[in-house]
Amino acid sequence: MKKKLLIAAGVVVLLLVGVVIGVVVKSGDLLKAGVETGGTQAMKVQTLLGSAGLSILDGAVSLHELNVKNPEGFSDGYVFQVGDTSVDTNLGSLLSDTIEVEHIRIASPHVSLEVTTKGTNLGELLANLEQSRVEAEVPPSAEPAEPAEPAAEAGKGTQLIVRQILITDAKISLTQSIFGSSGLEFTLPKLELTDVGTEQDPASMARLLQQVVAAIMTGILTSDQIPPELAALLRGELAIPSLDALKA
Repeated sequence: MKKKLLIAAGVVVLLLVGVVIGVVVKSGDLLKAGVETGGTQAMKVQTLLGSAGLSILDGAVSLHELNVKNPEGFSDGYVFQVGDTSVDTNLGSLLSDTIEVEHIRIASPHVSLEVTTKGTNLGELLANLEQSRVEAEVPPSAEPAEPAEPAAEAGKGTQLIVRQILITDAKISLTQSIFGSSGLEFTLPKLELTDVGTEQDPASMARLLQQVVAAIMTGILTSDQIPPELAALLRGELAIPSLDALKA
């Protein structure tokens, strides 16, 4: 009898372990799909993620091999390549419409900066994100009476409250430039953003990504590594009213 009880207990434990593993694997797949879909819709360029993981004990999210394609009109490469990103969330908020995030740490991203006669690829990405931000954050009173288009409706998804974003050792490569200096490479100092989204005004995915891109562009234009013409171009591309309001 005792032996049968031990066997039964062992079976229950194995089943529980199997359920936990299944939940973790499933949540990783869902996270991967969510990041790829959300990033692609917000930035209007293909966003690919190698894998994602979620700790069901503390809400820690890990993202691996994030790659963001260049906007249309630039080379057929990636503007952003990030090996590892860690996200510390409030686990209970993951099932709600507003996700609370304590920290996002983006480690050693590689940024391929291109400059053509139409501007920079980062500026184009920033403009895409501004359009998506407006679509996602239209006040209810200003919404049209007729049903929203599917693309616009898709932008009104989960909202975010992010208390800190750290970007460390961002490597910038000037791969193509009408101002010369192609092949230039340098590393930015640590970049930090705080309070992206609040309880009163949670941020859309587009606003979050917009502020990350803007922080990197600001880091580049304040560097003494780039020609003044490029700094002036980046400064002009950053002149978006919504970003100016954040500085006020």
